[in-house]
Amino acid sequence: MPNVTTHKKSSGIGTARNHSFDAVKGYLIFLVVVGHIVVDNVADNNFKAAIYFFHMPLFLAVTGYFVRAKTLHLSIVGILKKYELSLLKPYILAYSVYTALAWLVLVDDLTLEQIALSILYPFYHLWYVPAIFVFIFFLKFTSKIGIPISATLFFAFLITVTYAAIGGPHIDQLSFFKFIGDKRFYHYFFYFCLGYFIAQNSNYKVQLPFLTLPFLLYLAISYNNIWLSGLSSVLANVALISITLSICAISQIENIKESNLMVKLGRCSLPIYLWHVAPIAALKMLFKYFDLPIEIGERTLFYICISILMLAFVACLLTLEKRSFPMKVWLFGK
Repeated sequence: MPNVTTHKKSSGIGTARNHSFDAVKGYLIFLVVVGHIVVDNVADNNFKAAIYFFHMPLFLAVTGYFVRAKTLHLSIVGILKKYELSLLKPYILAYSVYTALAWLVLVDDLTLEQIALSILYPFYHLWYVPAIFVFIFFLKFTSKIGIPISATLFFAFLITVTYAAIGGPHIDQLSFFKFIGDKRFYHYFFYFCLGYFIAQNSNYKVQLPFLTLPFLLYLAISYNNIWLSGLSSVLANVALISITLSICAISQIENIKESNLMVKLGRCSLPIYLWHVAPIAALKMLFKYFDLPIEIGERTLFYICISILMLAFVACLLTLEKRSFPMKVWLFGK
């Protein structure tokens, strides 16, 4: 999603961008948008549940894959400066706009606690960019105190399995956890760490047939045991992440060109991610104003309208991405 770094592969003369990673990001950002368009809750819609099962773990793993070990040796200020143009500026603009509008519409009397919570719990979809920094700082801290990446990965794995087994609502009931921020800052760390781990271990050979076994395990295990269910869901994502990153890393598929639509979406995934919620929210407000059905009843009109609106939105971003203008770095990053 966010452009943490470029996707390079070796060539005869130097390096060339590996568009397979861009294509993966393109498919994933498409699923992010579709998941937010679907009106139903995850628990009530199997299609949406299937998207939410894997799309963010895989996105985070791809992001972690492109974090280099030397980045962890930078100071905190150095890390922030490194990602100032590629992540921070676009995020600050989006965070400021969404948060100000949310306060304007939803909050009658703004308090210091609400301001603090808006940082710990960014608006709706905006958790992803701060999560990247939290994860990098986690890795920096564990590396600095001498914890091997394998041990960090295992500890993160236990946290993720626990969260998958127990579930967010049960943990959120504990008042202590209210002030440690969005829970995705913690239980998604494993997937980011896994991507980083795979990238740092160049001799890591993925045996694709064996990594499909967790999928079979996931289908075979009974949901009556929450711990086995949580374990199997995490292992299924491990298999998908390992296979996807390995195929992309060794990909010599030269027919994935820069002109490919999914490659274009992948390279433009940051502004799409940051701003796609705006047209969705605006259309929902418009439907509500005219008492048109969205939450219940017939939704065909809403889905037709939002599809047209989203196509125009993405087409506009893809067009702007090719042009130069003063605020471009704040919208697209660099």
